[in-house]
Amino acid sequence: MARAYTQRRKYYDEAVLGARRKFALPSLIISLHNKLKKWAKSPHEIAFNLLEPGQKILDIGCGDGQFLALVKDKFNELYGIDISPLAIEKARNYCLQMGVGERLKLILWDVENGLPFEDSIFDAVTCLAVLEHVFYPPSLLKEISRVLKVGGCSYCKCLTMFGFCIEYSFCWGKFRIVGA
Repeated sequence: MARAYTQRRKYYDEAVLGARRKFALPSLIISLHNKLKKWAKSPHEIAFNLLEPGQKILDIGCGDGQFLALVKDKFNELYGIDISPLAIEKARNYCLQMGVGERLKLILWDVENGLPFEDSIFDAVTCLAVLEHVFYPPSLLKEISRVLKVGGCSYCKCLTMFGFCIEYSFCWGKFRIVGA
């Protein structure tokens, strides 16, 4: 178990540093993607528009902290969680530069072990491009539902093998697909 955690952490540390090689996609898929992306909104923009202001937000797989800095005016307390110590450090530095300050709480944690929070404490939970890296995504979705307040909203986005996105949102305790 510890070895698998160490390997995953190393993988994401390399991703933060930009050292991970990206696999090559067939040129037809790249061409189609380039034509469609001019109409697409970024996951951060979609999540920002979906989420209502509230007290607390959790960003699972917070990476460099850009989304937390984006929503700093919508929420009083900002929580970020990531498996990579390098990502946590980058997020801390970026958010401090963006003026988040004392409201930011970053946690080094492997979500395969559940979420280290009490039940029903977040008004919003985001999980952008994380589900496809988890061994058993339904357990993470169950954990998101557990920490989400009644009436809260979650936005999850995962990439498919070809780079297309599947987006999920569950608000008010109901799970629904909002786009694909």
